[in-house]
Amino acid sequence: MTTLLIGFMALFGGAARLGLSNLIPAVHGFPWATFVINLAGAFVLPLWTSG
Repeated sequence: MTTLLIGFMALFGGAARLGLSNLIPAVHGFPWATFVINLAGAFVLPLWTSG
């Protein structure tokens, strides 16, 4: 079950990066969409796993 959940979250994260990259362009080659999604995930993951 854990493997399935990890796979689902990876799918969700990839879709979020793709969608956000269409909204937020890269500035001077820096991928802001990936940065924002990874930063959000870094804050959400501890909240999710601590419960």
